[in-house]
Amino acid sequence: MEENTQELMNALQKENDIYQFTRENADKFLEKLLVSYLDDLLKKTNSKKADIIKKAGLSTVYGYQIFDGKREPKRDKVIQIAIGFGLSVEETQRLLKISGHSELYPKVKRDALFIYGIHNRLNIDEIEELLFDMGEKGLET
Repeated sequence: MEENTQELMNALQKENDIYQFTRENADKFLEKLLVSYLDDLLKKTNSKKADIIKKAGLSTVYGYQIFDGKREPKRDKVIQIAIGFGLSVEETQRLLKISGHSELYPKVKRDALFIYGIHNRLNIDEIEELLFDMGEKGLET
């Protein structure tokens, strides 16, 4: 379905016409808007925005602004939304990419704690407590 990233990189480096390259590969770019992807996740999981916002530990107003595309969330907020949806680590990485943020990196202690929490299906409060217990900065509020 998706072309291998390395194959796309190789093709890009050989291309002389960036306009032609982007036209020919338009379907391979991660340009899916966050709002559209969140809508897809809502449908896929048969969830309601209000439930995800609550599980994510977001304020109601701010959460709806993210889902409606009125706010671009910071990385922590995207992670919170992933936790609210109960996404896997791989799905969380994709959500982070789509939102324009760096993926979770296991060599960064705070990110490793997120990976652990997500993998073990901890809720937002449990992950926040884990961060605190391990001397890491909590989720941005």
